[in-house]
Amino acid sequence: MTNAPTSGDIASKLNKLYEGFRKEFPEVPEITVQELHGWMRAAEVNIGPPPVLVDVRTLAEQQVSIIPGSNTLTQREFEERGPDAFRGRRIACYCTAGYRSGLFADKLRRRHELDAYNLRGSILAWTQAGYPLADPRDGAPTNRVHVFSKDWALQGNGYEPVMFQRPMVPILTDAVGGLWQSGLRLLTGRRRSPAGTKATRDPSADKVVLNNEQ
Repeated sequence: MTNAPTSGDIASKLNKLYEGFRKEFPEVPEITVQELHGWMRAAEVNIGPPPVLVDVRTLAEQQVSIIPGSNTLTQREFEERGPDAFRGRRIACYCTAGYRSGLFADKLRRRHELDAYNLRGSILAWTQAGYPLADPRDGAPTNRVHVFSKDWALQGNGYEPVMFQRPMVPILTDAVGGLWQSGLRLLTGRRRSPAGTKATRDPSADKVVLNNEQ
C-alpha cells in the first residue's frame, strides 16, 4: 500500500521543479508567497504601496481561480496599460509554478527596467501556504486551482486540483490571440483603453470575457 505524499513531500517536489526553471532567468529576483502576503497585508493598513500582481497564465487557467486582490491583473491588462503606468511599483509575477512568470518578469526588467519579481512556486506555493483563492467571475472564495497536469498536482491540502485534457491548447490559443491583437493594433494604430475593464461570464462559452474585448 502506497502512503499518501505529505505536505513536506509536495513542497519539496515543487521546490525541485522551480529550481529546474531558475536557470532560465538567473537575474530575476524572487519573492516567497509569505513575503508577498506580507506586502499585501502591509498595504491594507497603509504601510507602503500595494504590490501589483500579474497573472501570466492563460485565460482558461485564470477562470479556475486567481490570487485575490484589487491589484491583481492579467498579463493582457498589464500590457494594455503599458510599462510606464507601473514605474515605481513593485510587481509580482505569477503563473502555476513559476516558469512563465519568471520569463515575463525577466522581460519587464530587461526591456522596461521595472521593479519586477518572480513569485517562487507561484500559485501552487500560494496554496501550500494555505492562502485564499478567488473565482474571478464574482470574487467568491474557492479551493479550486489549475495545476496543469497530474505531475504538477502539487497543491496544498484542502485544495481541489483542476487540469485540462489537452493542457497545451489554452496556452497556444492565448499566444495566437495575443499575436493577432498586437498585429491589429499595429495596423490600426490604436490602443484600447483599459478603463472600466471587468470580468464577466459568457454563458455560451462558459468563460470569462473582459468587457473591452467583446
